[in-house]
Amino acid sequence: ILQSDITTSGAEITCAQLPEIKGNPTFLAQLFYNLLSNAIHYQSPENKLEINVLCRQQGPNWVIDVADNGLRIENIPDANLSIAGNHARNSADIS
Repeated sequence: ILQSDITTSGAEITCAQLPEIKGNPTFLAQLFYNLLSNAIHYQSPENKLEINVLCRQQGPNWVIDVADNGLRIENIPDANLSIAGNHARNSADIS
């Protein structure tokens, strides 16, 4: 679904070997779609977009990091949101 956006943006995506995890496949696909889509949408006009997907084990859990070199949220004019509030609300939905 994002292939044309990735191609048009010229984004370079690197992805580590990801573990097999338990979870709702639809939710996980939507999560990755949103992260990649936001990275493309808010890319810096000054840099070629680079997106890195990494993972690390933390105890019995896996932490998956998605990072990009796009605009920082404080540099986005209409980004009037509470990150902590969104995280708390989304975390409650996952349990």
